[in-house]
Formats: sequence, structure tokens, C-alpha cells
Amino acid sequence: MKNMKILCVFFVLLSAVVNAEDRNYSQQFARCSKVASSSDAQADCVTAEIAVQKKRLNIAFANAAKKLAPEDKTYLDKVQHEWITWRDDNYNFLAEHVSGSFGATRGTSLDFMLRSVFDRASELEMMSDEMGGN
Repeated sequence: MKNMKILCVFFVLLSAVVNAEDRNYSQQFARCSKVASSSDAQADCVTAEIAVQKKRLNIAFANAAKKLAPEDKTYLDKVQHEWITWRDDNYNFLAEHVSGSFGATRGTSLDFMLRSVFDRASELEMMSDEMGGN
């Protein structure tokens, strides 16, 4: 049973690597994931990539915000705050309120955070590109 739990944790964390084919995560993440030999090592790779994607998200937000009229920027600020609350609440739910081993819930919550931050940064980049300008 313990081996089955370890295997499940590994596959949950591996899903971030598999999803990397659908999302253009950093080369650093690809290298890290390739050599990660345990679920803890893979979790460290995901955590580091979350930091990379959060930086990307902040840049994308700033670029989009500077292209908006003041009232639209205020609305974007509100929407972004609500998105962060939603993201953090979902992460906390997955990490703290879903039954399962620590490793499995950790893997699921980290994968959620990585995908969410990546996707939100992509949305903001697309929005900024569509607005043109700066």
C-alpha cells in the first residue's frame, strides 16, 4: 500500500512534467524535472518553476495595466485581486482539505498552482498583445 501511495505521488508530480508539453515552461524546469529522482526533488522543481512563472505573471500584469485607461486599470486590479484570492483558496483547499497522503496532496496543489500561474500570465500577455502599443 505504501508503494502504491508513493507511485501515486510520483504520477501526480509527473503530470506537471507531462503538462509541460502543452505549456512552455522554462528550460530550467525541463532540466530539473529530467534529473529529479524523487517526489521531493520533483516538488522542488515545480516550486522553482512557480517562482519563474510568478515573475512572468507580474511582468505581464504590469505590461497590460500600463496600456489601460485609469478606470480600466482599476477594474483589472480588482479582477487580479479576485483571481489571486481564488487561486490561493483553491491551492489551500487542495493542500489542506483533500484527503490523501501528504505527498499526493502536495503534488496536486503544486501542479494546480503552476498551471494556474502559467495560464494567467498567458492570458495577460495575450490581452496586452491584443491591445498593442508599448
